[in-house]
Amino acid sequence: MDNYNTELENNNSEDESNNKIGGFYRGFFLHGQNKGSYTMGLEQYETKIRKRILQLKSEKKSTEDEKQKNRIEKEILFLKTKLINNTDNAVYNYLTNRVSKHNVVNMNRVKKTQKAIAEELGLDATVVSKSFKKLKELHIIDFKKSGSAFERIEISPRILWKKDVNFHRKVIGELDNFGGNANFRKDPFDVDSDYLKPPEKKKAA
Repeated sequence: MDNYNTELENNNSEDESNNKIGGFYRGFFLHGQNKGSYTMGLEQYETKIRKRILQLKSEKKSTEDEKQKNRIEKEILFLKTKLINNTDNAVYNYLTNRVSKHNVVNMNRVKKTQKAIAEELGLDATVVSKSFKKLKELHIIDFKKSGSAFERIEISPRILWKKDVNFHRKVIGELDNFGGNANFRKDPFDVDSDYLKPPEKKKAA
C-alpha cells in the first residue's frame, strides 16, 4: 500500500508542470451546479430535512398529547443528526485536501485511524467516527479498513476527479451501468426514505 501511494505521489509530481493551468490542474474539478453534484445534492437533501423539521414543530404545537410530543421531539433530534455538521465538513475537507490521482486519498498524507485523524483535527474521536459513517452512507466517500486502520479511502468520482478526464468518463459510465464501486453508483446525498426515519424502538422480549 505504501509503495502504491508513493507511486501515485511520484506520478503526480512528474506531470504537474505539463498539467498546470493558472494554479489549477487539468482534469481536476469539483462539480458545482449539476443535479448530482455535492453542493446541489446537499441543498436538496438538507432542505428536505429542514422542511420535515418545520412540519414536526407545527404538529407538536397543535397536540396536547405528551407522548405524541415526546415522539415528535425525538424525531426532530434524530433528523438534526442527519444534517451536515462542522465535523462532517472538517473530515470531508481533510480528505479532499489530500486526494491523489483518480480520487484516491493519498494514504501517505493522512493518519491511518479515525482516532489519529480526530487528534490531528482537534476533534472528538466519537464524532469523527460518526462523520466517516455518515459520509459513506451519503455516497460521498468509501473506505476499506484492516482492524481500526484505514487501508484505502476514496471520494466519489461524481464529486471530484484529478487528472485523466477521458478515464473519468469511463468510470462514470461504468457506475451508470451498475459497475464499479457500488457505493458510488448513486449521486451524493441520494438516499432512500428509510434513511431519514428514526429507528423503531425494539420491544423487550
